[in-house]
Amino acid sequence: MSFHERNERTIHNKIKIIKIWSVFMGVVNLLAGLLLVVLPVALASMLGMAGAHSEAPAALCGIGVLVGGMGLAYFVVLVPFKGGKTVWYVTSLLHGVVGVSLIWLLALDWLPSNWLPVAVFGLLVALVQVAVLRAGWWTTMIKWQNYQVGRARGGAHLTLPT
Repeated sequence: MSFHERNERTIHNKIKIIKIWSVFMGVVNLLAGLLLVVLPVALASMLGMAGAHSEAPAALCGIGVLVGGMGLAYFVVLVPFKGGKTVWYVTSLLHGVVGVSLIWLLALDWLPSNWLPVAVFGLLVALVQVAVLRAGWWTTMIKWQNYQVGRARGGAHLTLPT
């Protein structure tokens, strides 16, 4: 296998991983958002907020709209050249802020311990996305898309993007 073929395979694998992760996270966030909007009382009791303030379901509905919107944003990745890298920056920031905020509220004992997995999940998602962004996978993907468009238009490039 030549260097060119190995490099092309690596790029294709990175693109697949980015797209699979984005679709998975989009589905998870979209479903969580829908559940928060449709069944806020059931989720509140499941997360240990049964005796919460009477406005808690309304607040959970609002959070559900935001989480669902974040889930929909992940699907931008499936459209070439449409800002998927920005979506990853914003969603990693949001997941990180939510994770840290929940850890803080848990440390103050303002939330039941049922919220710990939600906080850990948010922090893990943020860390994975930041690691992928820092590794330059998105830059490689964008360069690869530009390379493919150039090749399709007849302008053959001398080297593959790295």
